[in-house]
Amino acid sequence: MDLKRIILLIVLIFSWQNSFALGSNSDLDILTGIGITRYNENSDDLSPISNAALTGINLNGTLLFPINNGQFWAPVFGGGMTFSALFGKENIGTYNSSTVFMSSLFLIANGGLKFGSTPSFSLYTLVNLGYSLYDKHSAEIETIFSTYHVDTEIKNHYLYGINIIGMFEKSKNFNMGGGFIFNRHSMRYNSFILLGKEPTNIGIDTTFDEYSFNFLISFNF
Repeated sequence: MDLKRIILLIVLIFSWQNSFALGSNSDLDILTGIGITRYNENSDDLSPISNAALTGINLNGTLLFPINNGQFWAPVFGGGMTFSALFGKENIGTYNSSTVFMSSLFLIANGGLKFGSTPSFSLYTLVNLGYSLYDKHSAEIETIFSTYHVDTEIKNHYLYGINIIGMFEKSKNFNMGGGFIFNRHSMRYNSFILLGKEPTNIGIDTTFDEYSFNFLISFNF
């Protein structure tokens, strides 16, 4: 490769990097949105609340702080909160069924990289680590004889996973896009099942996977 081609290649690389810097140079990115969340079946086959998969919605907000802007990529760190509400129903045997509702409020820390191939597009690849500040879990088990109410106390509910986000610039400092989240959840629940007049307490540790697809908007400052 001759000298002219080498110089041209260097100029193109610097122009590419500078175009990213001009298009996405920010000290703070605020992302918020709504999405669909699914929890797959929990890991405990003996769960008194059944192994029903849950589907529902989530509301989320995140603050991300890019570091060393001006390159093709930049490290980012930050965090936010996510609220989810999910519902599921499962047939148990021929005549029985279980209906489950679960809602949670998570505090989540994020870290990763922000990429930008053009001034109008940014890609975030993030690692998630979260802990639930609030959980509500209720279930009803219906049999041919009666309905059993299950009150559940959730403890030590945490998650870890990845978050992939793509954002398109719509106007200066305003973007729209979407994201995909995969998280692994772990928690312990103590279920109090009212069997007749005597409540039965069953404590179980369980894990399950989360898949979320989100619509997002963001503001750059």
